[in-house]
Amino acid sequence: MKSLKDIEKITTEELEVISLDEKIVVPHDLEYKIQSRILGKKKKIYSMISVAAAIAVIVTGLSISLLNNEPKDTFDDPYLAYAELEKAFATMSDGIKKGMDMVETSESVIKKSTEIFK
Repeated sequence: MKSLKDIEKITTEELEVISLDEKIVVPHDLEYKIQSRILGKKKKIYSMISVAAAIAVIVTGLSISLLNNEPKDTFDDPYLAYAELEKAFATMSDGIKKGMDMVETSESVIKKSTEIFK
């Protein structure tokens, strides 16, 4: 077995000669193992990107809705206050739904990209 220093000193010509040596046995499933590791890492990266995108969309939607809807006045009538609260929650819900739809769309694009890389 060669030491790391010896391996670092090998020239490209020597590497080519070594690669042509048929005595060295390469496992038949080596390529599959390498590809499965690469795909596993890509899937993790894509899932992290999906989660980050979803969080970004939700935070952006909430911040926009909260910044644009400043209270104009307090309410004397509790029923009117409750109706306004329901309206605000409905607006936030619509924003979150749009964000989730965007996440689902991006997930399908990521899945298609992953299939292409396979």
